[in-house]
Amino acid sequence: MKINDVFNIHNAKSKGFKNYDNGTIPFISNGVMNNGVVGFVSPFNTDRVFRFRGICVSAFCDATVQDPPFIPRGNGGSGLIILEPKSKMNKDELLYYSAYINNTLKWRFSFGRMVTEKRFKDLEIIPYENKDYEKIDKSLPINIINSIQIEHNRNFKLFNIEKLFALHRGDFHALDRLDIGKYPTVSRVAFNNGIVGYYDKPENAKIYSKHFITVSTVTGDAFVQLHDFISTDNVVICEPKCNFRITTLFFIQFMLDNVKWRWSYGRQCYKTKFAATNIHLPVMENQNIDEDYIEKLVKNSPYWNQIDDYINSYN
Repeated sequence: MKINDVFNIHNAKSKGFKNYDNGTIPFISNGVMNNGVVGFVSPFNTDRVFRFRGICVSAFCDATVQDPPFIPRGNGGSGLIILEPKSKMNKDELLYYSAYINNTLKWRFSFGRMVTEKRFKDLEIIPYENKDYEKIDKSLPINIINSIQIEHNRNFKLFNIEKLFALHRGDFHALDRLDIGKYPTVSRVAFNNGIVGYYDKPENAKIYSKHFITVSTVTGDAFVQLHDFISTDNVVICEPKCNFRITTLFFIQFMLDNVKWRWSYGRQCYKTKFAATNIHLPVMENQNIDEDYIEKLVKNSPYWNQIDDYINSYN
């Protein structure tokens, strides 16, 4: 079954986010952070405001389910497309198709080959089947958020990664030459916090401290390491230049993941290239990083309680 058998496809039409006044309509852009919402705006008369529940697909094939009304970004050459169900769908069905797109189709697209209606409409998808998803919900970790009112800091500053971290390259290459041991071993994978196993430290390799950030040179995925570790040479290791709070480290990880679209197997983020990475962080009036604000954001994020419980279990 093809995508255009199930959905009508629309192209977004809008101005750039910075052109808008504050309002009540969610503005959807690239990425899945905050479900793609970058702010709330007052639309222009020429905008396409969508008034059905549908799926927004970014130029880089990030799919998010949106409730009406919403405005997807449609300016420039990398506007979003919107999938409108041809027949009635509940939210579970839309979430299924969104997850299918993110997990099965996303690899086809990149900065050099963006999503367009023509490229997207004939892609094959597996139809939704009505199953007992409540059983899956019950098997997931409990998500506890003690919601707090946050006064948002809109003052962000661009930081070069080398202003925040000393960058290192891992120390060895061949995992099959290592003996099973006690050290978490980080490699270029994009899952399991980058850890591929537990091995003895090879000769001349370093043991890196917990609370460093590692970045895969292939996928660009960033991970905060919660234990001392060793690393292969296809990982960039970020050693904090100051004593950041753990919540700040996770926020920086989030921001690095937000720009990982720049990297791929054909354009790997080796240390020299990665050193040019810039990320936005909230700052106070004195231009120092606003770690109080970051802590509130991170602690109010889904499943932070699971991470916090784990950290507290070994401290």
